[in-house]
Amino acid sequence: MNRALALVAGVSSLAVARGDITESTYTGTSGLNDLAQVSGKYMGTAADTDISDSYCLTELENLSDFGMITPG
Repeated sequence: MNRALALVAGVSSLAVARGDITESTYTGTSGLNDLAQVSGKYMGTAADTDISDSYCLTELENLSDFGMITPG
């Protein structure tokens, strides 16, 4: 079992390092929430209530990506 987990972790790390998982071919302007709503679903996230990072705040306020925010 440990050997299998080590193999999965190693392959996953290699895929991320090579960019196989992190690259995207999506070129549209719709966000995660916009795309989810097309399928009748919603995209949200949980976040700390004391966030002071301006980048994080900007991303969380983007309703195209996150339609709901739950205090975490």
